[in-house]
Amino acid sequence: MTTTAFWVFNSITRANSNSILMFLQPVEPQEDFTYSAWNVVNPSPHSFQSKTLETTYSASIAEVGGSDFSTPTELMLGMPRIITNPDGQSPAITSAVATPAQLECSADQVGLFSLANTPPTPLSITWYVTGKKVVETNTLPTTALQPGNGGLFELQQTLYLMFAQHPISTATYTEQTVSSQMKIPFASDATDVYIQAYTDESDSIDKCRKVTKAEWDKLTG
Repeated sequence: MTTTAFWVFNSITRANSNSILMFLQPVEPQEDFTYSAWNVVNPSPHSFQSKTLETTYSASIAEVGGSDFSTPTELMLGMPRIITNPDGQSPAITSAVATPAQLECSADQVGLFSLANTPPTPLSITWYVTGKKVVETNTLPTTALQPGNGGLFELQQTLYLMFAQHPISTATYTEQTVSSQMKIPFASDATDVYIQAYTDESDSIDKCRKVTKAEWDKLTG
């Protein structure tokens, strides 16, 4: 399991109370996905904060259109779990692992395969990374996870950043909103990623950029 620390230094030259929202995305985002800020930092001027990403995954499920999500269940890479709803009870993620014939799942993916067919129940899935909510998928009746089908999640190796003021950090976001934000790519085996929040003097807009360890040491030295 790789652990990656994202370090954010605040070099912004004008006073503000903006937080920096951190988002993660799956490899193949869709328009119906609903995102939550994976983490939030708000370092004071000339200081830094960090958040740690561990490649641990979990998921919860709910009937499409509902708000009663199950308790998040830990998932293992390459081992998709089966969902059932025996005797008409609410759907639940079981300990059983789907076969490759049911759902192909690579070593970089986690997944769920639905057998929630007593009665047939269309489901949405919320995926978590390091115990933090990342995205809700299968959110519409037309895209719901139906019995006999599976859903997969693979982490994209990019951190997305957005400035926002409280309480907007608790809102949900569309795929288009997240994809348009500042992008910080990182290697799957990276242990530390250094980021500077700064004011771009060319347009007076606050932005974020990835910096080297040497640049980081200069900022914090």
